[in-house]
Amino acid sequence: MDYRKNDIKTAIDDWKAPIPSFDDDFIKTSLNAMYDNTQEQLAKQGLKPDDEITLFRGVNTDIGNMQPGQSMKYKGNAAESWSLSASTASSFGHAVLMSKVKAKNILSTFASGFGCMNEQEVVILGGEGSVVVVRSK
Repeated sequence: MDYRKNDIKTAIDDWKAPIPSFDDDFIKTSLNAMYDNTQEQLAKQGLKPDDEITLFRGVNTDIGNMQPGQSMKYKGNAAESWSLSASTASSFGHAVLMSKVKAKNILSTFASGFGCMNEQEVVILGGEGSVVVVRSK
């Protein structure tokens, strides 16, 4: 293909690949394998299922007048990306939250499944709990 004419639409159309079709069993099996692999890796690092890891999340949602150091209730999504780094989390929102997450609630890390290494990303299984505001607007 000759893209010297800056034909972006043609380049995009050429790049398209068929969207794979996954059935529910494939998805469940894949997620369970990722979770099991993650838990094995955490255990090799000496973490027990109820041990807590400090994680950070940048958010753009309104946290009202909350100030750094204050705790608040937080309701997460079914799966959410958090980071081992407060600095990295700060690039994802105007507020940074900190939470202590049990190892058994970690779906994957950048080393075991979903996640970017340069973001020190950890994907957790969502829920409700308390978080501490690290940075606000």
